[in-house]
Amino acid sequence: MDGPPPTIDREWERWAAQTVRGGRVAEHRSLRRSALPCHLPAVLLLPAIFTICVWLCRGPIGRSWAAVLRFWLERLPLSGTVASEPVAGWPGLVLPALEVTARAPTGPVFAAILIATAALLVGARFIPDRALPLRSFVRFACFIQGTALLFFALAPERFPYTLADQTRDAVQVGFALLLLVPWVHALVYYVFDFTLLAKATLTLLTLAFLTVAVPFQVAAQVYLLSQGSLLLLPILYFLFGLPLLILGCIALYGWGMSWRPAA
Repeated sequence: MDGPPPTIDREWERWAAQTVRGGRVAEHRSLRRSALPCHLPAVLLLPAIFTICVWLCRGPIGRSWAAVLRFWLERLPLSGTVASEPVAGWPGLVLPALEVTARAPTGPVFAAILIATAALLVGARFIPDRALPLRSFVRFACFIQGTALLFFALAPERFPYTLADQTRDAVQVGFALLLLVPWVHALVYYVFDFTLLAKATLTLLTLAFLTVAVPFQVAAQVYLLSQGSLLLLPILYFLFGLPLLILGCIALYGWGMSWRPAA
């Protein structure tokens, strides 16, 4: 033989580099590696700029959230007021607070939620295996609602939370997310080889999503709690409060990771 035969490794590399149609397989975004020193300016400067801008816009953000909440409060069958309150520990930060009341569940409401929870728990058994995450989610939701039902059945007068507390915390957590998102993006997105415009665009889209979503989410929760009583507060807090906003941010992040990297 004139030369050594091609090694198995070389043959494997040549085969693995092509698809069944003969094209080259593009690297999946999950395999991208960070070159941190090249991206340090974006990692350090972009989140600081966004955080400063959010803080400087805290007044318009608070007023716009109050306007949205006031709009829905006037058009939904709710009785209450929207006030602006300074946030303790945050000098100069004023956010809306809803003065709306929700009662403990009455007998018919308690029975209806109990029957619905039991029906969902039984129905979860018929969810096919290919939808296993949905089955787990339904069962977890039933567990949270079941603990709330047990609490209100034994000691409803000792429930420590009010609707006003819930809305106040939701608004403050939403604003805290606006300040935190740029720094999360700095750790999980800015370190990759995307253009500076792509990095700034993803953060702007996420901040815009949170700015719009927070007041609408709070208004929806206020309506559900006023109609379904405080019995729904635990499940709205643990599943459809902050986790729902984070899932929205993760969805936008996943979309951003599919964008074309810098050349």
